[in-house]
Amino acid sequence: MRTQWIGKNVDLSLLCEYIESFFEDRNFKTRREELKNQTSISAVLRNSDVTLSVVVIVSGEPKDFIVEIEVVGRTKSVRMFRPFLTMFGLGAFFVRRLRSIDFYESLEDEFWAFMDEKVDNLVGSRESK
Repeated sequence: MRTQWIGKNVDLSLLCEYIESFFEDRNFKTRREELKNQTSISAVLRNSDVTLSVVVIVSGEPKDFIVEIEVVGRTKSVRMFRPFLTMFGLGAFFVRRLRSIDFYESLEDEFWAFMDEKVDNLVGSRESK
């Protein structure tokens, strides 16, 4: 999912620090890569059953920027076929996968609520050039 903010004049470096903290507070390991007008934040959560990976890309300028979140390996097709899989007795094989999809969706909802709050708090934090 992708969202664009226009005319906010936000310190993007500080925003990226907040994004890293968001994931670290949820026990993800993070790594940040910065290019000229783009920062990529990779977040990985490993437990005994599953590895969950998310990539957040912040691109643009302080006044006009885009935040995009991509969940690595997320497949909604499994959710679509859930009733059929259960009916044929295959549901148990996909339970772990479905739980990770539910976790991703919940995490994404939390992330966008967090982003709205942080962007609102950071409006005007970057001086115009």
